[in-house]
Amino acid sequence: MKEFQFIIRDKALVEIKEAYDWYELQVEGLGERFLNKLEYYFEKILENPNQFRRTYKNFKEIYIHI
Repeated sequence: MKEFQFIIRDKALVEIKEAYDWYELQVEGLGERFLNKLEYYFEKILENPNQFRRTYKNFKEIYIHI
């Protein structure tokens, strides 16, 4: 089985924080819902990274529906 790295870059962390703040401004609690869904998908990636489609080189892409 091919080894992979799960990396959350600093820029992504900034974007996650911005998304959280934006969702919270829309509806209180929606930011937490977003973070919970993000954590769920991170776990899914770690369990089986091959279940998600490759988009660019060795990057995988997931659409999060909250």
